[in-house]
Amino acid sequence: MTGDYRWVESFDDLIRAIDCTFAQTGRPVEVACRVDTGDGAGADGSAGGAAIGFTMAAGAADCLDLAGALPDEAVGELRHLLTSPRIRLRGANFKSEMVWLAARLGIACSNFAFDALLAGSLLDENRANSLAAYARLYAALDADTEDGDDARQKLLRRLGRAVDAVFQAAVAIRGELLASPALAHFYVTLLHPASQAFARLERRGVVASRERFEALRVELEGEDGRGGALADLDRQVLALLPGRLRMKYADNLSVRPAMLRDFFFGTAGLHLKPRMVTPRHGEPSTAKAHLAMFHDVPEAAAMVTLLEARSSAAKMLSAYVKGFLKHLHPDGRFHPAYMLFAGRADDGDESGGGTVTGRTSARDPAIQTVPKRGTWAKKLRRCFVAPPGMAIWSADAAQGELKIAACLADEANMLAAYRAGLDLHAVTGASMMDMPTDAFMALAADVRDREKMERFELGRFKAKACNFGLLYGMQARGFVRYAWQTFKMVLSEAQAQEMIDRFFATYPGLLDWHEAARKQARRDGAVANPFGRVRHLPWIRAQDRQIASRAERQAINAPVQSTLSDLTCWALSEIDRQIPEAQPCAMIHDAIVGYCPEDRADEIGRQIVEVASTLPIETLCGWRPQLAFTFDHEHGPDMGSMVKMKA
Repeated sequence: MTGDYRWVESFDDLIRAIDCTFAQTGRPVEVACRVDTGDGAGADGSAGGAAIGFTMAAGAADCLDLAGALPDEAVGELRHLLTSPRIRLRGANFKSEMVWLAARLGIACSNFAFDALLAGSLLDENRANSLAAYARLYAALDADTEDGDDARQKLLRRLGRAVDAVFQAAVAIRGELLASPALAHFYVTLLHPASQAFARLERRGVVASRERFEALRVELEGEDGRGGALADLDRQVLALLPGRLRMKYADNLSVRPAMLRDFFFGTAGLHLKPRMVTPRHGEPSTAKAHLAMFHDVPEAAAMVTLLEARSSAAKMLSAYVKGFLKHLHPDGRFHPAYMLFAGRADDGDESGGGTVTGRTSARDPAIQTVPKRGTWAKKLRRCFVAPPGMAIWSADAAQGELKIAACLADEANMLAAYRAGLDLHAVTGASMMDMPTDAFMALAADVRDREKMERFELGRFKAKACNFGLLYGMQARGFVRYAWQTFKMVLSEAQAQEMIDRFFATYPGLLDWHEAARKQARRDGAVANPFGRVRHLPWIRAQDRQIASRAERQAINAPVQSTLSDLTCWALSEIDRQIPEAQPCAMIHDAIVGYCPEDRADEIGRQIVEVASTLPIETLCGWRPQLAFTFDHEHGPDMGSMVKMKA
């Protein structure tokens, strides 16, 4: 089915029809909008074939070609359609289109009221949430298969069909959302305002120092791809090869899979028994995760450590230096696109995006993945600098994931520790060291006693691995891998099991919570977080025990992780609304990042902490958490040199 889609030189007819309807009803008119930026147009509003379409009725669309300079009258009409309070604008991933419209036309849309993709993904995050799918599901619009027309007519059909699909899908999805009051309230109160804040954040962008990125590149790979840290690591890896393997690969002595396979599993090497094989040929795998399993084998430990360092350096170079610089805009900033829903941004976007848990993700570049720890993390973070006269700041919920889990599990010992103002890592550390908490804390009282400080740091180090690795339940073998991969902690399975036993003896309420979450998910096929977001888990009833077990783990961790992400998005939205000088520019690992005047960094930092730490959770969401979710704040000249604000 196709509709009545037409090119127009003016939106005068549409505006008159909207005014007439408003006069009759006294209510804002529902109008759908879609922007086609064309193949050559970027998110920054750069030149390329582009058009915009509107409709206030199913089966129709008025479309305007945006190629070239627009007359003032057309710009004025667009400004009216995008800002008039007589209009409630509908879109589909319209956040990105608002960014483009602001950059291309200088129009800040202010009447955007409903996003079909954002709301639709709340109803079912597991389905194909894309406008192409919604066109078939909600509007009975078939894909455009007609050939032979010129490019302008193809653009009209494509854009008209998209506008039509937005309008019809929004009607249906809004009705479905209203049938679930908790989800509807979550969308209106938290998610939609957050999407508008992210639109402003994307347009602002993240300042980058090309000079520092280039210096980091040279440090990693040397000049002209020769030398640098990667070459040095390769030399160290090759130095560990036994003589027979060095002779075998003498013609091409370089680090490659065949050589690593011979070193770990061949008779001329360590001759270890592989734990993973390649699916096609059944050969021992040389994947990083497989080789890391042998970190506790004394003969393999040095090689595993070097390969980890080599992998980290290689990823830093390819993904974070060269990969990020591909997306640096002429204004010297990255403008990553954030996906706030699980699905595809548009019909031509096959890569998909977003997460089913509700956690934000970004691309072009994937700035949310910028590492916090590791050899190269601080050097990379120093490449993200504050603009002149500004400071860069970061705010994140202090031990947010642990606090949320404590509240959802109603775990008495965790809650008591937080209420007493204790650091939960210290409480868990005391348990790992088999000491009372007071005695454990006393180890750190005298910084001059090196032996006591080392015992304190060891206990706290073990505590972090337990708190983050065992919170949702993990078997000993998995904990051995997690402890090594995340903290480079070497454990036997017996040691891992002892730590697991101590952890759950310290926080027994977590086991009851795990079981209750699994039972509830098996009963309902879904779980919800306290804000109302739902995670659907239909495969929790699967006959395949491995599939069902994965869903059971998701039933435990999804409410916690989504609550933390939703809480942080809400804080970002409120900071953006209440503190204009704060200028949020990114979200990285559930931390909000922004810029503020350098000479007011402490003052604005206190305002940020106040706003983020006093969200009206009970008033607006009906949830009364047992703990307050406070935010930490730090600032500095660049992201790698920030210091915590004094309380």
